[in-house]
Amino acid sequence: MKSADALAELERHQSLIRAEIALATEVAERKPVSWQDTLAQSRWRMFRLLRAYQLFKHNEVYGPILRSSHPGRAEQARALKASCIATGERYELYTSRWPADAMVRDVDGYRHALREQVAGLQQQMVEERRIVALLLAEVSRTRMS
Repeated sequence: MKSADALAELERHQSLIRAEIALATEVAERKPVSWQDTLAQSRWRMFRLLRAYQLFKHNEVYGPILRSSHPGRAEQARALKASCIATGERYELYTSRWPADAMVRDVDGYRHALREQVAGLQQQMVEERRIVALLLAEVSRTRMS
């Protein structure tokens, strides 16, 4: 894949995730009676979006860079990959901590946890975008096939 196309694809994934974040955040501000099912659906969509994003980054960006002969870029890719995995694990922990009944029992606690999760995801995406753009600027393709 051409590096410019890979960066565009990264941005597409991030755009879908930001849209889902916006929906979940808006829904969570409603009265709890009206949002339980909608938030549950949103969380499953977010799981799928984050997983697709992770697979893309690992297969199309980080993997090829790790296999390259440039140690500095490989170290950056290794750090990004580890951070990506940790972010996925935090999201899984968050969703297991806040099942639907817990969201309703502790609305304020859930809203706080959601804001923290959103802030972490947004920060992660900004940092990934910045570093991936630098890494891809140095190569014309992410992988040869």
